[in-house]
Amino acid sequence: MADLRYRPSVMHSLVEMVRMRVFGILAGYPDQNDHDTLRSDPVFKLVAGRSLDEDDLASQPTLSRFENAIDVKSLLRLRDVFLDQFIASFDKPPTRITLDIDPFDDPTHGGQQLTFFHGYYRQHQYLPRLITCAENDLMVMLCLLFGTAHAALGADDDLEYLVSRLREAFPGVRIVLRADSGFGVPAMYTICEKLEIDYTIGIGMNPTLKKWSEALLEHCVEQFEATCQPQRKFCAF
Repeated sequence: MADLRYRPSVMHSLVEMVRMRVFGILAGYPDQNDHDTLRSDPVFKLVAGRSLDEDDLASQPTLSRFENAIDVKSLLRLRDVFLDQFIASFDKPPTRITLDIDPFDDPTHGGQQLTFFHGYYRQHQYLPRLITCAENDLMVMLCLLFGTAHAALGADDDLEYLVSRLREAFPGVRIVLRADSGFGVPAMYTICEKLEIDYTIGIGMNPTLKKWSEALLEHCVEQFEATCQPQRKFCAF
């Protein structure tokens, strides 16, 4: 994010305000209003990079203007920062990268922008979507979706960009995608085939699947009743 503010009037650097918000959240103070008190706290001044005898940290209105000034280009650059760190985490080029993609609910309280009531989670929320690597448990890519968004919204575009970056960094790497049934939509199958990556995507129960799997399920029940052992069976349709 470029600092386009009028330099002679700048009292709080971007790095300082990022530190304020990050350490505030870590300490259990996620609301900007909390910083009206925290801005003069000695510990927070030190972790934000100010000495105790300097002026107070940024006020709530200043933090609000800072966060609202973040644009799409800034978010895309932040995406690349995380991706660059992930690529740099490998001591040697990997032969396989397994990507797990999944959304999770982020409950909200109040009138935040683009927070909506989600019928499945039964709460007002945002819906962040996370891509992680199974081999090292590192975060690869994060996307914040509005509260009622479909989990797969824009995931095909994210995947296409991610795969291109990984293949540029690690030519010949085998890429495997794993996702639950929330990503079982045509756009995801299409992009996986286009990119020629391996993928495992769950399928929600439906009449056709139930019909095809009926005999297998009956066999599992019989085996469980006979052995009292959990059953795991596989078949191809």
